[in-house]
Amino acid sequence: MGGCGTGGDAAGSWRALAQNRPFVRLLTGWFVNGLANGLPSVLFPLYLEYALQAGPLARGVLIMVYFLAGILAIPLWVWLSRRHGKHRVWCWAMLLACAAFVWVPFLQPGDIALFFVVCVVTGVSLGADLALPPAMQADVVDLDTLRTGQRRAGLFFALWSMSTKLALAAAVGIAFPALAWFGFELGPGNTTGAIMALAVIYAAVPTVLKIGAVMLVWNHPITAQRQSIIRRRLDSLAGRASKGRSA
Repeated sequence: MGGCGTGGDAAGSWRALAQNRPFVRLLTGWFVNGLANGLPSVLFPLYLEYALQAGPLARGVLIMVYFLAGILAIPLWVWLSRRHGKHRVWCWAMLLACAAFVWVPFLQPGDIALFFVVCVVTGVSLGADLALPPAMQADVVDLDTLRTGQRRAGLFFALWSMSTKLALAAAVGIAFPALAWFGFELGPGNTTGAIMALAVIYAAVPTVLKIGAVMLVWNHPITAQRQSIIRRRLDSLAGRASKGRSA
């Protein structure tokens, strides 16, 4: 009997998740954007070495600049999200990354200074990826709690984490076979076509993916106003429950 009850509860949880359309939409956008971020992440060293022909010192500086820009930009994105809404500001950040990435296939070997600018801009965009989607996830968890009366934050965060790992695994599974198909190999002797394929998979494909993520997230239904209403209702229900226990 206990096993059957557990199975029923599990089935109900999955149904509630599937019916939580803001969560499904957000999770899909997060996965697509994760794949868009994963491709450059796994190809970053190869692009720097083979396409940009950057030396070890330049490669280290560029990687450091990218992550430092992302960390420093987090307070800015949080401030903007409070004024304009988390989902729209996250979309702006993804479009900002696209505006920088779209030029990468046109860079020539030795264009270190130009790529430095790309690293700064995409790093700043990374700050939004780090700060805003998790906050949006908390909003959809609140919506689920209001609708069902259940607290399933652990399940939501587990799916979120699984999506993150799956996106990175998919990026690895796509990037290296695609490079091999275009004839790219480690070491000297790569053709111009193979190097161009590296640049396109590194930057152009993620740009297309990010535009897809923006289309999914742009009209995300949980706005700041709706989230405020959800929180007020949850607080009201919590207050009633507290009074009931006191009585």
